[in-house]
Amino acid sequence: MSEQTPTPKELPWQVMYEGPDLGHLLAYQVFVQPFVEGTESIPAKLTGYNYQYYLWYSDSNEVGGLHSGYYVKSDLEGALKRGEVIYFDEEWVNAWYKHIDDDSHEVEKIMKHYQIEKKLDEVSKEEIIGLIPKMLDLEYRLVSYVRCSQPQLTDALQNQLYAIIREHIKDNGKVELVFNRLTIPEEKSFFTEEEIAWLDIIIEAKNKIHEKDIDYITQDFLSENYGEIWRLLADHLEQYEILPASDRTPAWDTNHFVELLKTSLKSQHDYSDKRRHITEQYERALNTKKKIIEEYNLPEEVLVLGSRIAKVGFYRFKASFYWRWMGYYMVLICHKYAKEFGLTYKELSRTTKEELIDLLSGKKTIEKEELTRRTEAELYLHYEGKDYIWWGKEAIEKKNEILGAKDYATMTELKGEIGNPGKVRGKAFVFYWSDDVSKKVHEMPKGAILVAPQTHPTYMPAIRLAAALACDEGGVTGHAAIVSRELNKPCVIGLHIGTKVIKMGDEIEVDANTGVVRILKRN
Repeated sequence: MSEQTPTPKELPWQVMYEGPDLGHLLAYQVFVQPFVEGTESIPAKLTGYNYQYYLWYSDSNEVGGLHSGYYVKSDLEGALKRGEVIYFDEEWVNAWYKHIDDDSHEVEKIMKHYQIEKKLDEVSKEEIIGLIPKMLDLEYRLVSYVRCSQPQLTDALQNQLYAIIREHIKDNGKVELVFNRLTIPEEKSFFTEEEIAWLDIIIEAKNKIHEKDIDYITQDFLSENYGEIWRLLADHLEQYEILPASDRTPAWDTNHFVELLKTSLKSQHDYSDKRRHITEQYERALNTKKKIIEEYNLPEEVLVLGSRIAKVGFYRFKASFYWRWMGYYMVLICHKYAKEFGLTYKELSRTTKEELIDLLSGKKTIEKEELTRRTEAELYLHYEGKDYIWWGKEAIEKKNEILGAKDYATMTELKGEIGNPGKVRGKAFVFYWSDDVSKKVHEMPKGAILVAPQTHPTYMPAIRLAAALACDEGGVTGHAAIVSRELNKPCVIGLHIGTKVIKMGDEIEVDANTGVVRILKRN
């Protein structure tokens, strides 16, 4: 990569996503490789669009360690124009679906054969060395398909559907309602399948477990006193434990489901009705859309657009799951072998693919001091077809030079996109990238407003209790938007800096009719 670089201060950099510090090994495949490869990258080949400017920055000094990705306005506008072509091309969209299906199947084969989440110690070092290139390549390919469906591209579908609806309906409230109905999912995602299976367990447990026993529920208590329920829970864990696992989130464990069982049994929710509502929503999805079209005399084109938005969301989510599982396997591998080389996990995760394979093969070593320097910070810049990279203090200095600083404490209003309409006021319950989400979700107060970088299945216990959702990331095809439409909760997505501005306990208003989140009173 180039060493001498311009100082692109004049560019209107816009942060589009943030996430936990992944280390160079994973981050390269996910966030850097598509730009280093330029027009040869998978996203550029598939979409026919290449970004001129991109900045990725990782800093372990941030709380919990964070990375951020930045684009400029001209590139985002260019991506939207390209989205107006490819996402209306049925042949292109079907080919994108097939890419995701094919590579997801390859991931399934690796997971089924090696089961690294359970049997890593049984996999030889030689097998690991052979697996690393395959897993990282699959990770790169799958995240490339996700990159092809970023909001700046898929917003073209959303904009066209809104435009047609507004030609026929003048009431803004009804516009949002109709858009919501036309884009409801038609295929069950992983998290929906798990939700239904879990509801079956809760319904059975409600009938079998005595109310006086709920507070005493533990793994041993269940196995000794309610063996049938314990077997159902154990089978559920076996089938779905890896669902939330990723480069930053561990797999579910027994304690997660035991605690969730206790919480669910104390609730007065009608779980049979909830299960019926979810399953009927999918069974009736197509008829619901046809009735909306008939009621408002809309053209048949809106059915195609609404269904495509839903299906793109389904496949974006599928690709996201499978690449994260490969990332999770790489995290487990790095944790295992770090000690062997006298390194911390953070240090080993700063290697490149080639460096890691050389280390495991005994061909070459890398200085610990160099890896320690890399753990501090990393900045990658793609600027007019050239690539630049800095590490450590130089990366921090260059980031401050290019981006400067922002005073988030003075901000009281944030603009995002509508995930699902509605308007709610309440106390903010804020999740951060550094949180152990699987534990924190059980602390969520009922009726609070969930504020998070993004959502995924691990958040579901908290989402069910939330009055509304406000997320830094996401588009209409993302998890938060899909779930909020399923549960009919107000949701604003694409805030970018919501978790930096909003603090735990702040009194906020989520106006998902306009896509605005306001801080009414600081905690």
